[in-house]
Amino acid sequence: MATAIGLAWTSCGSAPSGCFRFAVASGRRRIAKAVDLLKFPLLRLDDWSNWARWFEAAGVTDPVLRGPLLNRASMPINAAIDGQGIALARTALAASDIISGRLIRPIDVSLGMQNTYWIVCPKAAAKTPKIVTFRNWLLAEAARDARRLRLKLSRDGEAGSGVADNDRSLSR
Repeated sequence: MATAIGLAWTSCGSAPSGCFRFAVASGRRRIAKAVDLLKFPLLRLDDWSNWARWFEAAGVTDPVLRGPLLNRASMPINAAIDGQGIALARTALAASDIISGRLIRPIDVSLGMQNTYWIVCPKAAAKTPKIVTFRNWLLAEAARDARRLRLKLSRDGEAGSGVADNDRSLSR
């Protein structure tokens, strides 16, 4: 079994949809409005397209985007924790840091991801007890993290959880 985008394999399931969104994460910086993010370095993994989509969803037109290009998914999260900028991070990857208080969600805008993670395995193995057990455990853990994240953000009065069905989001 693998967690990847499968081609010749069959899907054994996917994580709860809210687990895979892009959301702004800041190392304890309180930010009043989306446009205020432009005062800080914007941390990114690729071109500016996700940040441009995020600002569009937040109602900011023609933002001037600046910030470093990083090459590992964990780097923007770690840099945001260290106060080096604002990350646009996958909710699933930033959840433990938000739950622990190392990061906050300052703005209630998140983006649906164009790609997500799927649990895939050879079709013949999909109903094998060890595969079923592992899949069920993995999906339960993802759902548990999503619930803990919603609870943490609602308890702290921070901006949206990034996992609610009714948040301001943009899916393309």
